[in-house]
Amino acid sequence: MRYERHMTVCALVFVTLLLVAAAWAEDEMGETLYCGDFGYILTEDGSACVVKYAGRAQAVVVPSALDGYPVRAIGDRAFYQYESLRSIVLPNGITSIGDEAFFECSALKEAMLPQSLKHIGDMAFAQCNLYNGIELPQGLESIGAWAFFNGVSGFETELPESLTAIGDGAFAGCYQMEKFSISPDNPRYFVTDGVLYEKDTRSLLAYPAARKADSFVVPEDVEIIGSGAFYGCSSLMRIALPEGLTTIGNRAFSDCSSLTELVIPEGVTSIGKEAFSNCSWLIEIALPEGLTTIGESAFTGTQIAQFSISPDNAYFATIDGVLYDRATKTLLAYPSGRHTTEFVVPEGISAIAADAFNGSTTLAEIVLPQGLTSIGEGAFAWCSSLTELVLPEGLTSIGDRAFSSCSSLTELVLPEGVTSIGDETFDGCRSLVRIALPEGLISIGDEAFSDCWSLTKLMLPEGLSSIGESAFTGTQIAQFSISPDNAYFATIDGVLYEKATKTLWAYPAGRQNKAFVVPEGISAIAADAFNGCTTLAEIVLPQGLTSIGEGAFSSCSSLTELVLPEGVTSIGDETFDGC
Repeated sequence: MRYERHMTVCALVFVTLLLVAAAWAEDEMGETLYCGDFGYILTEDGSACVVKYAGRAQAVVVPSALDGYPVRAIGDRAFYQYESLRSIVLPNGITSIGDEAFFECSALKEAMLPQSLKHIGDMAFAQCNLYNGIELPQGLESIGAWAFFNGVSGFETELPESLTAIGDGAFAGCYQMEKFSISPDNPRYFVTDGVLYEKDTRSLLAYPAARKADSFVVPEDVEIIGSGAFYGCSSLMRIALPEGLTTIGNRAFSDCSSLTELVIPEGVTSIGKEAFSNCSWLIEIALPEGLTTIGESAFTGTQIAQFSISPDNAYFATIDGVLYDRATKTLLAYPSGRHTTEFVVPEGISAIAADAFNGSTTLAEIVLPQGLTSIGEGAFAWCSSLTELVLPEGLTSIGDRAFSSCSSLTELVLPEGVTSIGDETFDGCRSLVRIALPEGLISIGDEAFSDCWSLTKLMLPEGLSSIGESAFTGTQIAQFSISPDNAYFATIDGVLYEKATKTLWAYPAGRQNKAFVVPEGISAIAADAFNGCTTLAEIVLPQGLTSIGEGAFSSCSSLTELVLPEGVTSIGDETFDGC
């Protein structure tokens, strides 16, 4: 009996230890641990996934193990925007690189990938500068969407035989790429004359952007032009598309800056987002009768003077060369190559699509219909001659960048139905002197009024609950004002503060004072809060201050004296740039 009781006790102790160990492991999984400069998490199989790099080295070698745990993966955004990184060496054993893992590592010239690697995530090396190209391991199975977008400067990429999946636009914008190559034994992909194709879908996936030919004939059996397939092919002036083509993908011909001649076959039913954006010499395009889908901003940055489509098309129509969506009563695209100075949007139109008038630089006046309810992102961006625009009372939605760089626009009244101003909505409206905000306005986005040089006065509504970073940077506002009943923001002597976080949100850059004392009790200075306050020579900060945001004092060109309190623990990038 004593023996049995002893065994029972031992069993209970063993089970308890297992439960404790399991609980410990569960706590550890998902928690970021640190080994030197590397932050990692433990995965279910007991391996480490690198999720953060906290060092400052230009050449980084990831170890094969961290605290004894084998490194098997680089996580999403692990080295995201690490601008000092010049080279990276990954150890054998790593099987996966996460989405945006090295996104915008703009100085990254060399990446050594291990033979164990199976997967490269979406945009993993986008916006890098892999000068000598990149050697893909023979066991690699998948490459994510836009994985090397504008990221590889090498002349040739050899794709491994093992590759079974290539995402949209994986090699788009690789401007030095002269040809692709792949083993003829690959079951899914093949290369002909340096151009990459997919067998089953009959897709042209990638044309090498550095090729100097001024024309190209797409093979007759191709049915799909893949996303980003011809992105940045700046030498091509003429592209002949086959009669059997049905689909043109997102950004398929974006930045083909020399393209002047392209006929879309009658069988094409779908044109993707930004498909022809920034084809700056494209002046004419005829849309096929069977077309059913046109993506946003498909023709932005072209010089098309007139759109045309068969009147029998059930989905789209053109009136006087302007393109409309029948079902949604949306103005899709105004031909920016037209050089008229005014335009009247027809009655019955309820929406202006994203980038619809973008870059229509000669338009000085646009008349909008009373039934208009929505203006899309970038809809009037870069309408640099636009001086007059009356927004109808029924308007309720204005997208990000909607009026960005309308540099001649002097005044605007936002209707009462508008509750939100998006990011960069009025960015670069340098002549804007007056804007009336509706009482129902709830939010103002990041950089919403940045670089509105002529804006000196702005009354913020009582119901405003959210203001984005750098919303008023580059203005000449001399004093902010807001109702004392606002629950989220307050002004003291014309300076804007956020109540809950005790943050100085914006100092009026148009004020001519030479000194300013930040009130006691303020714990944070927001991003760009004093940006461009050129007359301030002295700023006194409170002892309770703990955080200073990005660019907070940038371009304070007269600032001679600033004492940082002992409690400051965080200072953002470019805080004193231009001082």
